[in-house]
Amino acid sequence: MPGILQKTAALPVQALEWLGRQGTRAIAALVFLGIAVPPAGEFFKPFVTEAILLLLCISFMRVDLAALRHHLRRPGLVLAATAWSMFGVPSIIGLSCHATGLDAHSPDLFLALMLQAVASPMMAAPALAAVMGLDSTLALVTLVICTALVPLSAPLFAYLFFGSALTLSPLGLGLKLLAILAGSLLAAAAIRWRVGTAAIARHKSAIDGVNIVVLYVFVAAVMGSVGDNLWADPLKTLEWALLAFAVFFTLLGVTVLISAASATNPPSRSDSWSASATWA
Repeated sequence: MPGILQKTAALPVQALEWLGRQGTRAIAALVFLGIAVPPAGEFFKPFVTEAILLLLCISFMRVDLAALRHHLRRPGLVLAATAWSMFGVPSIIGLSCHATGLDAHSPDLFLALMLQAVASPMMAAPALAAVMGLDSTLALVTLVICTALVPLSAPLFAYLFFGSALTLSPLGLGLKLLAILAGSLLAAAAIRWRVGTAAIARHKSAIDGVNIVVLYVFVAAVMGSVGDNLWADPLKTLEWALLAFAVFFTLLGVTVLISAASATNPPSRSDSWSASATWA
């Protein structure tokens, strides 16, 4: 009987290990699952903040201290990532919208694009980088620095592109983001101290599985309305999707080139694509 109980208790861990080994296949499946099951998105929407906290906690918990020291000693890639994410991307998007007349033709879309551009990188980026086998430490360090810069960069672009027409509280936004980061960091430090880095490394696949499960909460909440929009107006939804892919791949391509050129030493493929996962 004890043997049966042990095997039964081990099944969830084995399932998480299997899921964690799926990597990018699991990420792609999450997107389709989030679109295919809209009720899940409605259910998980209230828990997005908690999901982000947990994803950040896992990222801080498994941070590679050797990689962290490397990026701090040779900060060229991190600084380039920060400058590109917080100043380069908003400048390109804002100027492109002005050049194409999108700001006058569709001011609501212009506002949404600029708010997205001036925000810090997606907080799930380190978790995504880890699941895909990239340098999650680079993504995490860049995320922390970018978040600290939001109170400075957001007012600048709000003034440049909207003047006094947009009321923005970047300090409040920055404080909220920093509170999320600080809470995640403290929880992760407590876990590392309690279980040890060796145990965390030993259970890497299972932790990746937990990452994927929590990512589903985030993805379902974000993608839950896509299916309804596609059904209601398929042509318009397809147009927006094509525009999103065009913008994404353009930024991704430029990002990879900048990351390759900005490293002190020639970056590995993992470094370049990990930076891209954060910036784009």
